Amino acid sequence: MTLDKCYGFFPALALGGSTSVKHIQIVDARVYFTLLAQMGNLRILRRNEQRNVEFVRNAGEKTS
Repeated sequence: MTLDKCYGFFPALALGGSTSVKHIQIVDARVYFTLLAQMGNLRILRRNEQRNVEFVRNAGEKTS
């Protein structure tokens, strides 16, 4: 994979896409993230040790 590509849900989750692995495709990163950014704040999430999803920070936010 090149630096201008990324894995993304297609259609994007913000557009009603499914979180199923079947809906992950290699997409143009610039187009994909531009589209997501226009839909609102991008939130960075992670799974904790209990496998729960937790909020980390908004994308573009500076960390201290």
